[in-house]
Amino acid sequence: MNKTKNKETELDDVFFINNIKVDTRRGEIHHQQVLHSVEPKVMSVLLYLCQNLGEVISPEILFEKVWPKSIYSPSSVRRCIALLRTALNDENKAIIITHPKRGYSLKAILTNDHRSKNSFNISVVAQVQLAALSLFLLAAAITYLNGGFNSTVIEAKSAVTIININPLTATKEYERFSRYSPDGKFLAFIRSSENSIKSYHIWLKNVDTLQEHKLNSVPANYIYLAWSSVVDDQQTLVAAVKKPSGISFEQIQLNNNFTYKSHSTEFVKKEAQWISPFFIDHNKVIYFLAFEENKSSLYSYHLGTTKQTQLLEQTAEFKPYKIALSRDKKSLAILGFNQQHLSQIKLFSFIDHSTSLLTTLDSNWYFVDWFPDNQSLLLSDGKGLQQLTLLKDSATSKLVANELYSLDFNNFDFLRYPHVSPSGKSIAFNRESYDQDIWLTPVQAHMKKLLLVDSNTADWGAKLSPDSSQFAFISMRNGHSQLFVYDFTTKRVRLVYENKKQDLAIAPPIWSTDGLKLISAANDHVFIVQLTQLNEGSEMPTVKTLPDVIGVPMQSYYQEDAILMLSKRDKENSWVKVDLSTLASTHLLWVGNKKALLNHNDQLIIIRGGQVLDVEQKLLTKVDGYIKQFFAKADHLYLLVAEKEKKHLVKILLNDLNNQQLLSIKGFKNEQLWDVSNEGMVLSGSELINKDLIELSIK
Repeated sequence: MNKTKNKETELDDVFFINNIKVDTRRGEIHHQQVLHSVEPKVMSVLLYLCQNLGEVISPEILFEKVWPKSIYSPSSVRRCIALLRTALNDENKAIIITHPKRGYSLKAILTNDHRSKNSFNISVVAQVQLAALSLFLLAAAITYLNGGFNSTVIEAKSAVTIININPLTATKEYERFSRYSPDGKFLAFIRSSENSIKSYHIWLKNVDTLQEHKLNSVPANYIYLAWSSVVDDQQTLVAAVKKPSGISFEQIQLNNNFTYKSHSTEFVKKEAQWISPFFIDHNKVIYFLAFEENKSSLYSYHLGTTKQTQLLEQTAEFKPYKIALSRDKKSLAILGFNQQHLSQIKLFSFIDHSTSLLTTLDSNWYFVDWFPDNQSLLLSDGKGLQQLTLLKDSATSKLVANELYSLDFNNFDFLRYPHVSPSGKSIAFNRESYDQDIWLTPVQAHMKKLLLVDSNTADWGAKLSPDSSQFAFISMRNGHSQLFVYDFTTKRVRLVYENKKQDLAIAPPIWSTDGLKLISAANDHVFIVQLTQLNEGSEMPTVKTLPDVIGVPMQSYYQEDAILMLSKRDKENSWVKVDLSTLASTHLLWVGNKKALLNHNDQLIIIRGGQVLDVEQKLLTKVDGYIKQFFAKADHLYLLVAEKEKKHLVKILLNDLNNQQLLSIKGFKNEQLWDVSNEGMVLSGSELINKDLIELSIK
């Protein structure tokens, strides 16, 4: 039997903290009749505190012991401590003591479970055998369902081992995207200019010396870049720039010493709202996804002939969102959502433009890149890294998925755009950390702003209840997105949606008109939180997931038990009405470039530019400027209007749309606006963002 060392006693796999049973092998904590299943890292934090009973352990030491290969993140330690206090029923912080600015200590009596050692030893054998049989049957079932290959995540081993972590940048500016040069000697990246976070320069960093230099003197809104071919020992970079006219591609010629020589605009993709990171093959053909006219399509563009070709169009069955070109330039991996809004990986053939399914993942978004061997893919869901190994089917000679491994890397910030070096010895990515707070901002000049929520992490998406006595919001305070409710009277914050699957994206919640339900979506899968149980003393309210309802809830109907929703089930996104009793969905109109809301009579109103229209596109009223956001109330409408780089609120009475009141917001500059109360109080969000480049050394 395994033992856990302690100053006073050696602890078995099953031991007691006071009268609370801890099963380290199963990852379970039993308090009275309640069982809490905790993650391995949470259990490791508890065990380290037990091993050092009574001693004050700093967060830095805890992180070093539990996450030895990770970049220090205090939020991960705070999250584990919070989860342990919940499992130990330690709301008063009498077991896990907080020592301000020093750390944590465990104050408890630790004992072994001597009464059940014999039966425990016997049961372990049977449980191990049963677990092995279950794993075998599960693997067999998954192999069968996926057409003969296993797409199970295997955490026990990995074909890639992380051996070191190196910060590449640590500046106050934002570094947003990076790519290794073909020879692996330089890393090209995009960094915000000193004067604005909306204009950027392209920089080069020598991977060996870490010296860096700026390529271009004139900033632009660069979003992505890629390396092109080498001609006469001269390198070429292609950069995508977002402009009012669309997305343009610019070629930047470098001298043989990797300094700027010249640049030229090659192509403008008009009407494109966004594009994906793009790739360039040996023939100077660019491959990219462009989102235009409410759908994404795969395109190619030849830098020499200027020929543009649509290769793949979005369908209801597959909506592509990321691509990656293999290192031999022969295969294109495409990530997209199927109709159930699950991420799938497909391979695109350049020979006949056909696609074949590699594997289906889960409902998260992913980033993707190829390893240099062309036999595996690097994946990231924004939190961790995975490697999907591929095999060649002997019958068809096509690549098929083999195993999906989790790399031993823990990240509690947001990981974006991972890229494997040409040598396969390192991975560069963007690490983004957010600290967002929620404020109550008055419109009246004589009132002060009030900080409502500050958890030293991301708190956002605040939505007021119909009577403005509460607001719901999303927070990462426990390490992943969860839904909370703040009560203005008691100043109390309560967790109402745990997000046990730890889905990455939670949609800003909407309230039912009676204030008894919250409707949101986890990775676009809609769910309802029934809040009535909160008033009956229950710890957690009931959560109901709506099967096959895919999209983003936008507003509750006033006179029916229904919601207005942005549906993502069809080929193109559409506005639909969903009856919450029957789950029947009624199509209202296609999205296009329009925003929609309901008035007090449950009639659809359209927002486009600076205009307010009815469903027949008839002008109801207009404002001076561009309507960025809108907030529908029972008898009036608030519009956030941008005009000549200034923002202000416009209050419009729904019974008299020409009755407009201009409101200024005190201290509102770059803050996000979440909601407006009937009394004109604004829920806003301020944020502190860090964006840096990190490199992992791998083998």
